[in-house]
Amino acid sequence: STTWCGFCKKARAYMQQQHIGFTELDVDRDAAAAARQRALNPSGSVPTIAVDDEVLIGFSPDSLEDRINHAARRRTGS
Repeated sequence: STTWCGFCKKARAYMQQQHIGFTELDVDRDAAAAARQRALNPSGSVPTIAVDDEVLIGFSPDSLEDRINHAARRRTGS
């Protein structure tokens, strides 16, 4: 994420409101975070959200919930 990105702010607020745990990495301030983001999303756009091995580029609540649910199903084998 970055501090200036409106979609990053929306994603952050949504995850906080829904009590979804997350680790935020600022790609403007952390070179290692920027390198990891480029590996996941070569275009470099933000936000880039990784849920296990699923990557969401940009933000929509439905897409984020889909990735979380898919990851949960994989983890539980259901």
